[in-house]
Amino acid sequence: MNDERKRILRMLAEGTISVDECEELLESLKDRQALPEEAPAPEEGPPGPRPRWPYFLLAAVLLIGLFTSGLVMFARWRHRLSHLRQTAPAPTSVGKRITEAVSTELLRAQIRVL
Repeated sequence: MNDERKRILRMLAEGTISVDECEELLESLKDRQALPEEAPAPEEGPPGPRPRWPYFLLAAVLLIGLFTSGLVMFARWRHRLSHLRQTAPAPTSVGKRITEAVSTELLRAQIRVL
């Protein structure tokens, strides 16, 4: 017996309800049990594949952020970089100075270079 049926019969035994009320309750209980029950919940199994769109969205946002922050930094430092470019020695003069310094040190150490 199910719990609801037991409770109805207990109420009848205690005198809380009459025989007619007991019969009505038992009939309604039978009718309710005859109705199809709700579909059972699906079993918990392994989750399906994760959607990929959040990762693509995150990558796009990061790339846009990096690009725009790079533009902002370029705008802030552009004049400083152009100043450095104007005052920095040309690469050929740096090479000549290094060559002269190395030659001088080799002569002081009396090392002959072939």
